[in-house]
Amino acid sequence: MASRYNIRINVRTLKNGNLYSYVSMSEEVAALFEKPYVSVKRMNDRLAFCQWDNKTGRGEVTINNGRLQFGVQADCEKMQDFCGQYYLYGKTDSGVIYVKLEDRRPFDREVGEYLASPHDKCSEHVVTQTACLSDMLQQAIERKSGELTKAAEEVTAAENLLKEAQERFDKVSAELNAYYVVLNAETVAGE
Repeated sequence: MASRYNIRINVRTLKNGNLYSYVSMSEEVAALFEKPYVSVKRMNDRLAFCQWDNKTGRGEVTINNGRLQFGVQADCEKMQDFCGQYYLYGKTDSGVIYVKLEDRRPFDREVGEYLASPHDKCSEHVVTQTACLSDMLQQAIERKSGELTKAAEEVTAAENLLKEAQERFDKVSAELNAYYVVLNAETVAGE
């Protein structure tokens, strides 16, 4: 038996051109929502479902039988890139439940009339995201390697300065001790 998804996000374009988003979730995920209102927020590679006690005019919807339905266009636009099924999800200490774009999987099945909808091509988008991520990581590795080399040179220079300063300190300390010895000898001889 196949594993059932935990969160499924679907965004459709209605006949009037408006977007409509439907989020369904497993009972396990629905149980994590402790507050009655939910808003959606996009944070680069993740989509967060924020919980609220009161309706505050931020496009919140109520969770109903493990489902969220969004009609506010701004919210639906935030979710468009996240269409698909998610087996993995996370929850922060503050109660925000989120999914990551990299964890998205294509839909197992679709309703007949929506088979050709653009959101059904998410598996291609995941490959593109992975390729872009690989390029970005390679560039970051090259950049950080250069920074590491420069930092190593700075550490070597600092160690050399510390060594020179320690030698000067030892020399001045020895001279100061010699002055004390002579001063003590003069003091004892004068008595």
